[in-house]
Amino acid sequence: IGDGEVYGTFGKLFPLNDPKTNPKGSGYMRCVESDTNIPPEPSFHINYLGYTGSIKNNSSVKITLDYEIGKDREYESDIFAKDCESNITGIDLDMSTVRSPYNDTDDLLSLTISLQKSQLSGSNLWNALVEKIEICHIIRMIFPAVDVEYEDKSVVSYPRMILTFDTQNLDIAI
Repeated sequence: IGDGEVYGTFGKLFPLNDPKTNPKGSGYMRCVESDTNIPPEPSFHINYLGYTGSIKNNSSVKITLDYEIGKDREYESDIFAKDCESNITGIDLDMSTVRSPYNDTDDLLSLTISLQKSQLSGSNLWNALVEKIEICHIIRMIFPAVDVEYEDKSVVSYPRMILTFDTQNLDIAI
């Protein structure tokens, strides 16, 4: 970009009046060209697509939650007991994620939770009255905390910011 050039969403912007020949100029800008090669902006949404569950050899339970999430956007994910506040106790969980392209603006995010069926009865995930696993999953799209240094060498710290979130309460019969 050349000295003093200004670009907007649709291309290069120019003053309506040249400040060299008309110093009072209008200050307005007009778009005179556009760039059709601008890629689409990734979305800022989280869309819950559903879950699948399976039991392997009557001992291992796998639960996979699928989300459509803004392409390459940063996120956080937490699993809690049914109240969405209590940490999970009395059971070991293994969690893994797979993120793959979904469309021009979104990725498909699959979160898999693996647990041992033999540990369920001693955990706060198991509801013995209805014989179901009860899990709360919270996913948040974020801007991470960042320190920005400006030309005058001043540094401004910006905290982590939650853009949007989704909460899913799952009751899974096994």
